Amino acid sequence: MRSYGKSDIGCVRTENQDTIFYTDQPIGMLRNLYIVADGMGGHNAGAYASRYVTDKLVENARKSTGWDVVAFLKNVLQQLNYDLLQKGRAEAEYSGMGTTTVAASEKDGTLYVVNVGDSRLYLIRNHEIKQITVDHSYVQELITAGVIKKEEGINHPNRNVITRAVGAPQSLDVDNFILPLEDDDYVLLCSDGLHGMLSDEEILQLVSDDTKNLEEKTDLLIDRAKKKGGKDNIAVILIQKESRGEIQC
Repeated sequence: MRSYGKSDIGCVRTENQDTIFYTDQPIGMLRNLYIVADGMGGHNAGAYASRYVTDKLVENARKSTGWDVVAFLKNVLQQLNYDLLQKGRAEAEYSGMGTTTVAASEKDGTLYVVNVGDSRLYLIRNHEIKQITVDHSYVQELITAGVIKKEEGINHPNRNVITRAVGAPQSLDVDNFILPLEDDDYVLLCSDGLHGMLSDEEILQLVSDDTKNLEEKTDLLIDRAKKKGGKDNIAVILIQKESRGEIQC
């Protein structure tokens, strides 16, 4: 696995509340680890929530043992949900804070994914793009119920309302996905600052450009989102599964 990630404040916000972490090297029980967290709350609170969850996931990963990747990630997120709730109750300025989180780790050709909120994980394979995670948002509930079409959700007035976040509920429900990977697959983790600005087709076009490397593709994704308004912070981690026999430098 090879990866590159970047977080950008965008063109409108005065604070970057997105946090990322990525490593292609072993970390505790995990072969690798990729995290995007998009915080919400008042001044500093959203940034605190996303940074806390990311840092604590990494800290726990370093100490982890065992084999069940999904169980490990879900258990840590549920504990961090409790931690954020307690801090919010103890300190008024942190009340109501929370963060989306999408995290993934690859092992033996299989990608293990957990998510809470509307940060996403996409699979790009053979010049086709597929959203793997399901948004925990008001708009997605309307789409699922058949009230509106997916296209109508793009400009819906409540498109930024999420229904699940780390730090929000008493008991956190964490979604998980298990995804077999193929050589040369791309995996994209991103906050809504990217997928809220770019269509899936635009993302696919930029990631599928074989003339660019991971760093250039990541920069192009962020630049394009900013050129289209950059209304929110933008977090991107782009991963490529290397072909067998390819040597990583």
